[in-house]
Amino acid sequence: MALLEEFLVRRRMGMREDAETEARKVDAFLILQEQMEREQRDATTND
Repeated sequence: MALLEEFLVRRRMGMREDAETEARKVDAFLILQEQMEREQRDATTND
């Protein structure tokens, strides 16, 4: 849950991952971003 919260905060504040971000967090953020984009895309095609 903490990764999801951090992802949403970073996204809302426009913060990017940098060299100090742990690799597992970057992987998790990329997966979450992909899923959010997929859901948004699916929502627009179902309207």
